[in-house]
Amino acid sequence: MRRAPTEIVELAARARHALRLAAFASTVALAGCGGDSASVPMEVRTSAADVGGLVDIGGGRKMYLECSGRGSPTVVLISGKGNGAAVWSEILDPADPAHDADHDVLAWGQGELHRRASAVFPSVSRFTRVCAYDRPGVRLDGPEVSIPIIQPHPADQAADDLHRLLVAAGEAGPYVLVPHSYGGVVAILLAQAWPGEVDGLVMVDAVAPMLRQVASAEALARWDALNQTSTPEAP
Repeated sequence: MRRAPTEIVELAARARHALRLAAFASTVALAGCGGDSASVPMEVRTSAADVGGLVDIGGGRKMYLECSGRGSPTVVLISGKGNGAAVWSEILDPADPAHDADHDVLAWGQGELHRRASAVFPSVSRFTRVCAYDRPGVRLDGPEVSIPIIQPHPADQAADDLHRLLVAAGEAGPYVLVPHSYGGVVAILLAQAWPGEVDGLVMVDAVAPMLRQVASAEALARWDALNQTSTPEAP
């Protein structure tokens, strides 16, 4: 079953390794999306300021985005259900009981997370540009930052929102998309809609069309049951 994207330092190390391959050798395949990384110019930014805050994406809507680091391609971290940008800058203590769960309990507010320099977002920012954002309806604590939208909504709307957000913020491609859990659906749809802007895909326990081909019937039934559940904290 799913695991949290920022559980342990080992995950950050795996992400760094995979992303370096994508950034410098273009060896992370864009699975099934028809992307042609050779046609994407690899321009390295000469300067890039850290950003963090609301970005106007049009239509009276704003979304929260934070970006840091320098370099190209830009790594875009896409959180799963119930998680926003902050989760990529946090780790779960190795002794936390949440590690023993058979699914991602962090999306339900369990587990104690701590901001650490060894987490995925700060680690990736040390060798290239990296961005993370809040899809509407993902904040577990405190008020929503991104302007809320109707729940549920089509997944392709979430992909369109992310693309509009990156364009509005001036965060140019090519992008390496790094989705966790439900974020896999968003990443695949974005890559299919804008293949020329996506240079790689790094799936972190992510939802994908092949899920039903590789998972057992029992695992799929449990996955469906968990994800059909809606709460005020994780609609």
